[in-house]
Formats: sequence, structure tokens, C-alpha cells
Amino acid sequence: MIIPQVNDKNIIIFLSIVFLSISLFFNFLFINTNKEILTLNFNDEIDLKINNIIMEKAILSISQEFQLSPYYVVSHFDTESKLNPRAKGKDGDYGLGQLLIPTAIGIANRKGLTNLAKDIKRDPSILYDIYINTYLSCCLMREILDSEKTLDIIDFQGQYNRGKKIWLMKNNYPTRMKKCYKKRYGNIDINIVFKLMKNRGGFLWKN
Repeated sequence: MIIPQVNDKNIIIFLSIVFLSISLFFNFLFINTNKEILTLNFNDEIDLKINNIIMEKAILSISQEFQLSPYYVVSHFDTESKLNPRAKGKDGDYGLGQLLIPTAIGIANRKGLTNLAKDIKRDPSILYDIYINTYLSCCLMREILDSEKTLDIIDFQGQYNRGKKIWLMKNNYPTRMKKCYKKRYGNIDINIVFKLMKNRGGFLWKN
């Protein structure tokens, strides 16, 4: 029986192969875990982990229309209003997306919904309606995402909140947003979701 001679070179090659195999395995595991969470087939059941059927249906259908991640939308609303459709901010922000009256009217007019714009002006409380607020909020998100000025989450949230970047940083808004996301959906990096939404690609939906 011939026993192969073991030398330092063979040990190094062996350890390199083992290390590479382990790295590939964990990389494969990470990628597929991300795909599983980020892949959205709107023909399948998607659990947004919120206890409001009307809100869940509104977010699922409207986020699909505007090619947004419903996971991101829920986290956004959680940060804005703690998912309270009746929330009203000290500056006169209404509903889930905490929309100001002029902002909501402007969005409605840009979408050609002139009657809705008039209704909001006459009675701003209709912004408490889950479907109306979700639609206008998602429309605003898509407008900002499609803007060349939007580079990252800070820019995005800053523009959504009337350009108040200083306010965002002072109140640690990005960290709170990430915590809201992590609380429901795990350790997926919300920056990945944001980039996929902005590029209208990735694993966010099936065309």
C-alpha cells in the first residue's frame, strides 16, 4: 500500500478547497434566503403580518400597481403613522402615509382625479380612508423614486417628508424605518429592497 506523502502544499490546497466550499454554501444560502423573502408573486399568498384585512388588500393591490414592495410600504406606514389609518400629525398630516392636504390635492390632480382633489379640499377627513390614502401615498413614493434626485433612502424619505433631511437625521428616521422592517420581515437589508424598487426590477414582482 502506497501512502501519499503529505506536505505543506497539499495541506494548503486542501484547506483552500474546504474554505471555498464553505463560502459558496453560505453565499448560496444567503442569496436564496433573500430571494425567498424578496420574490413577490401576486398570484400567491403574501403575509404582510398586519392584522387588518382591508389594509392588507389595499397595500397589496396598490403596491403592485405602482411596482413597490408591499413590505416596504408597510414599514413606511408603520414609521409614519404606526399603521393607524386615523392618525393625524401636528402639522396636519393625515392617515397611514401622513399626507398633507396640499400634497394630497396635488397628487390627485396630477393623476387626473380632479373630483377627488375637490373632495379632499372640501373634506380632508377622507384622507383617513385606507384605500385613498394608500393610493395617494404610493403614487407619491413612485414619483419620488422615479426622480433623478432620489439616490438613497435618506433622499427618498427626505423628499417624502417635505425635504426635511435634517429632521430625518435628528429623529433617527432611517434607523426607525429599518427597525420597523426587521420587526416584521427579518434581517433582509431594506436598502436592497429600496434599490430594487427604484430600478423596477429584481425579485419584487413577476411581470
